[in-house]
Amino acid sequence: VFNKYFKDLIPKNINFKGEEDNDLLNYPLIHKIDNHFFIGLNSLEGKPVLTRGKLGASQRSELKHDIEVIRKREKDPVIIVYLHNNPFYYDYRYGFLKLSDRKKFRPIIRGINVLLSGHWHINKRYKDKEEKYNIDCIQVTGRSTFSSKYLYWTEIDTASFESVTYKVSRKM
Repeated sequence: VFNKYFKDLIPKNINFKGEEDNDLLNYPLIHKIDNHFFIGLNSLEGKPVLTRGKLGASQRSELKHDIEVIRKREKDPVIIVYLHNNPFYYDYRYGFLKLSDRKKFRPIIRGINVLLSGHWHINKRYKDKEEKYNIDCIQVTGRSTFSSKYLYWTEIDTASFESVTYKVSRKM
């Protein structure tokens, strides 16, 4: 249903795998803008309310292959991977938020430029994990839009990999 109504809103001629795969159902999604490769993963398992995380063997295998292809074909690519579930931490009270196959996922993303995840309602940069996994920037972001009187977003400079978080009042 989503593609039926929104596929036409997706920019044309930026899908790394070709326009026939230019939808939001075929994961990993890879959109190329200049030398930046935005790779989206579907880590949601089960019902959206109990957003348990899992990528699965097929998606992990395809991701590994896609990253290898990008690195072979492109000069100085900036690889940005994004997913819902945090592949490093989760709150012990909410174990269902964890990415269950995170230990198999982490070696695949070693050496990418930016890793983005949400689903844990904090804004935090994981500098300790950046060094360990040779990733320039690991940023977790997300806030409940219902309970906070502020909206937050994070901007990452892909030349320096510095990040800035902005806080804006929801009052209109």
